[in-house]
Amino acid sequence: MIRFLAAWLYAVAVGADREASAITLGDPRETISSRLGKAGRGDYGRFWWIVTWPLRRIVNTVAWVCAGQADHCTWAIDDTLGSESPLEG
Repeated sequence: MIRFLAAWLYAVAVGADREASAITLGDPRETISSRLGKAGRGDYGRFWWIVTWPLRRIVNTVAWVCAGQADHCTWAIDDTLGSESPLEG
């Protein structure tokens, strides 16, 4: 039962993450963590690297506390996604 609950919570969290990406005009298939990781890598330019720095710190800290995952945003980068943003059309 606990394994089922954990899998369900993970699925809900990923779904909410992707919905947040779509709401913020990103690719609805991509997570906010992936977009933050790309910003941290410099894909969107220095301005977005600076602007997203506090949010990257928060997300990375929560991932470390909850799952023991260091540098979550970098780990979450998915280079195969991001092309279906409404801004890319």
